[in-house]
Amino acid sequence: MTDDGASEFSAFLQNATSRTANRREEDKEREKEQRESPSAHARRLQKGRNMKRWCCQHLGGAGGTLEAVTLLICLLGVGGRKTSLTVRDDARPGFLVEPFCFTGGGLLQFDVRDFHLTTAGGAPAQPTKVGVIVRRVDGAATPFATTSAADRAGSLCLISHKKPGDQVVFIKGTNASFSQTVADPAAGLYSLIYANCDPGTAASFSLTATLTNPGGVFLSAGDIPLPLIYGSASILFVLAFAVWQRTLMANAASAHKIHYLMSALCLVRAASVGFEAMRYQSMKMTGDGYTWATLYYLLTFIKGVMLFSVILLIGTGWSFVKPFLQDRDKKILLAVVPLQVAHLIYLCNDSFI
Repeated sequence: MTDDGASEFSAFLQNATSRTANRREEDKEREKEQRESPSAHARRLQKGRNMKRWCCQHLGGAGGTLEAVTLLICLLGVGGRKTSLTVRDDARPGFLVEPFCFTGGGLLQFDVRDFHLTTAGGAPAQPTKVGVIVRRVDGAATPFATTSAADRAGSLCLISHKKPGDQVVFIKGTNASFSQTVADPAAGLYSLIYANCDPGTAASFSLTATLTNPGGVFLSAGDIPLPLIYGSASILFVLAFAVWQRTLMANAASAHKIHYLMSALCLVRAASVGFEAMRYQSMKMTGDGYTWATLYYLLTFIKGVMLFSVILLIGTGWSFVKPFLQDRDKKILLAVVPLQVAHLIYLCNDSFI
């Protein structure tokens, strides 16, 4: 090593040593102040309690509203292919009811009950061009091949501009029903679209749609393997947790707190994927996965917070280099929580769309 390199290295060591010494002196002075002035320390604790109480009082309502909105979006976005829809005074000219991918032998059926049509003034009206369109979507199109059509329905009638192969079930009275077994050549992606071509009217009705594949499977064709895939992934995460935990027990002397936090993260990840497998299995068997979906999104939120926290803690050197967090590190961690809430809302809203 040259003289210049040695001198630079020596200066670096001196600076590092001085910074460490200064930090220790600051910690000693802080401890001394707390011992000599317990009243000041008590005032700081009381200030923290007051701040916590203020946050609960002023942010509790917003947090409760945010949780309610998140839960509502998630409940709307999950579930099987048993669709129950209640519409009241809906003046839209068209909207998508449900997309579903059938294999050969699948069953598509729906029932419309208590259909009433009213004019803008509230007077009863007789439906003349109102119905549900059963559309087989092209493989190159999106499931809503449909969405753009329904969005443009204000300037055109979906029934009059139906595509080749569309089946229109007209609603003439208060009730209407439809049932069809999908043959092998006609297997593919289908969409149910409600259309109202009577201008100036609003509809009220209840619609129940049951969409199944052979064997009473309520999952769309592309989703049928998902319970097995998610279940296998959950088992792999459990095995990874067991191996990691065994490694920590065998090397307890050199294990840090961050290692145990990583172990908990692996376990939470295994549980969230397992709940997702149970959600799809419940949807597959009964068409209903609301309970499992709630648990899945809750654990997904916890997993996301823990994952970002572990990454940030490793980046700051916590548990490896220093046993404490600076104010800047705490602020970054606190910023992760609302970001994860926003990410959860995005996931729920994306699954709904």
